[in-house]
Amino acid sequence: MRTLRFSLRSLREKKVYRQYNQIPVMKKTLLLFTFLAAGFAAGAQVVTSLTPGYKNDTSLTKGQNHLYQVRVNKGEFFDMELMQKGVDVIIDVFDNQRHKLKSFDSTNGTAGPELVKFEAPSAGVFRLEVHPFNDSAGMPASAYAAMMESNQGKYAIRSVKVLSAKEYRQKVAEENQQAQKVVQWLSANVIPFSTVNAGNGFNDLQPLKQILKDVKYVGLGEATHGTREFFQMKHRMLEFLVKELDFRVFAIEASYAGCVNINDYVMYGKGDAHTALASQGFWTWDTEEVIDLIEWMRTYNQSVSSDRKVKFAGFDIQVNTKGGGVKKIKDYLQKVDSTRFLEMRTLLDSTESMENSPQKDSVVKMYNAFLSFFTMSKGNYVQRSSPEEYEDALAYCRVLGQLVDAYFMKDNDPRKREREWRDYYMASNFIDLVVHEKPGTKMVLWAHNGHISHNAGGFVNGGLKPFGSYLKEAYGPAYYAFGFEFNQGGFQSMEIDSTGKYKGLQEFVAKPATEKSCAWYFAQTNKPLLIFNIQNIELPGFMIDFVTSPVPTRDFGAATIRNLIDQPNGVVTLKEDFDGIIFIGETHRSRATETGKR
Repeated sequence: MRTLRFSLRSLREKKVYRQYNQIPVMKKTLLLFTFLAAGFAAGAQVVTSLTPGYKNDTSLTKGQNHLYQVRVNKGEFFDMELMQKGVDVIIDVFDNQRHKLKSFDSTNGTAGPELVKFEAPSAGVFRLEVHPFNDSAGMPASAYAAMMESNQGKYAIRSVKVLSAKEYRQKVAEENQQAQKVVQWLSANVIPFSTVNAGNGFNDLQPLKQILKDVKYVGLGEATHGTREFFQMKHRMLEFLVKELDFRVFAIEASYAGCVNINDYVMYGKGDAHTALASQGFWTWDTEEVIDLIEWMRTYNQSVSSDRKVKFAGFDIQVNTKGGGVKKIKDYLQKVDSTRFLEMRTLLDSTESMENSPQKDSVVKMYNAFLSFFTMSKGNYVQRSSPEEYEDALAYCRVLGQLVDAYFMKDNDPRKREREWRDYYMASNFIDLVVHEKPGTKMVLWAHNGHISHNAGGFVNGGLKPFGSYLKEAYGPAYYAFGFEFNQGGFQSMEIDSTGKYKGLQEFVAKPATEKSCAWYFAQTNKPLLIFNIQNIELPGFMIDFVTSPVPTRDFGAATIRNLIDQPNGVVTLKEDFDGIIFIGETHRSRATETGKR
């Protein structure tokens, strides 16, 4: 917000000083206060003109409404990029009659770009109002107040463009021509494959051998957490990578503790697949497709020597209480330190359910003190157990500590702006997994597109630096990330209604991808199943532009608003985010197990 300053000098400059000097003192004082009040009121509504090339970097605080205006002619095209840097903003655009033309609000939270684009339906001055996100639907008053208090920070306008009607028509024509060239190139150069179902041989996947020959860590993403064909294709990719390229570990965005139970089943036959899978706690993975993958791993492991068996691991910090991690910590403490066990058992039980508790500050302090003591007591604890038991228990303690740190962090903690802490800790856990395996062990990892992305400047869950960016930093080209895209069809997700309330696990059916969105380009090849390799390949100039420019995409997580499924809700820069794309034209809802339905 600009500050307006007034002084007698400014009055003189406005050529009113003489008249002002002739007014009696009392009236003079009243006039000055009236003028100042009017000036500050006007200051609250300062309107900044946007012109091509304009840039700024400013702060937006609670209750503020920054006003901008741009003069455009009918048919001209306005294009602006605003980068959120700690505040989640909405940009409302009004025409010259003060009618709202459109609102722009992406799903990237407090970090990432808001792209404002519109064609002027008439000539005049259009107003843009930038204000903090303030939708209170379904929120208790206290939660809304807390959101408004925390949703303050910086944003920057990074580019402003205004194209004439002729320039805009020319731009559209050039974009259409370029789009057709991209589609033609993709049609001739992508790798089509025949099926998403495992057990059908690998003739159609043979080109991947050359692409992945020097890769040790393959990331398999997904554009939704509930698509049957995504899960089936990841099963088939695991089968291919294990049998053809000697991969030996499967790791997933799921409970570190709960996945130990799954590993016990696939490696040693302990328990059963359904109970083991349910213990990881995420409904997203509790599906028939993942059961099929687990059962394949168990069958495969029974047919090979111990050094060729495939392990199952989780690297997520969530749901480790339900996954059994807390029980294992308590069991170990009861064995080696009964006093500390009595002190900690209630706190340990409560950690995962206290994210919004007013006591979370004390939980953080107590848990950090416990973790410090546990580390300092290594010698004594090992003497009462074994080095292996201590290291296992310490790992459970560490992951629970990561959960406490990431989810109990105060909104005003400066660290909260640094990065997305869940992804930071997931990457730490995966890298630790690598360290504990034999050198050279190859691994497959499963997570959402947003997590496997290796774009260090990218955003996930509203925070900076996705999981995959840490892996790319650590392993370079040895990490290869496949993003998954789809054209149309079903998936499952938790539905959120217009009031913000959850309606349970539901089926969604998306229409074909919108024109010039990421999936649209692949759909235009008329190849229902294809793989597009981006890395280590010579591309013509127009394809370099395609893979290095942001394109709209659809991206859904564990919760979805129904009326948003047919429009892009994010952007992706293919070469920055992924090394390859696996595209599936038509999809269906994944099939929940009985525990997954609950």
